Amino acid sequence: MATTSHGKAFQLTIGGSSFEEGLSDLSLSMDVDTAEVTTSSSTAKEFVTGDYSGSWSGSGPFESTNTTGNDELFYATIGAASATWSMLTQTGAVSSTNPSYAQSVITTNYTISCSVSDANRASYAGQGTGAITRAEA
Repeated sequence: MATTSHGKAFQLTIGGSSFEEGLSDLSLSMDVDTAEVTTSSSTAKEFVTGDYSGSWSGSGPFESTNTTGNDELFYATIGAASATWSMLTQTGAVSSTNPSYAQSVITTNYTISCSVSDANRASYAGQGTGAITRAEA
């Protein structure tokens, strides 16, 4: 039987700092370049694969507590060199049913949103550079 998990218990670390307490969603998208190689003799379109990339995004409540809030921790990544982003889809240790995904990432967006009808929110995005490492124990 397949092992599934609920999305409520994911983990994110960036450069060794934990971010999951300020996130309500997190995504890692892995995209592969493709090039069309269809010729006039083809009966259907044909493609070959190229390199892949990873892009990261997440959002959650805005939390600005000095030294421990996500604003303080995440703001430090803006304009900085890449840092290792690491994701687990469940809390706990890396295992055969809880693999980790890690990549060197450059922060590309940090948005703070305020509304009179909602709690303040923050969203984050990063562009991966280099290989994505998938690990399981």
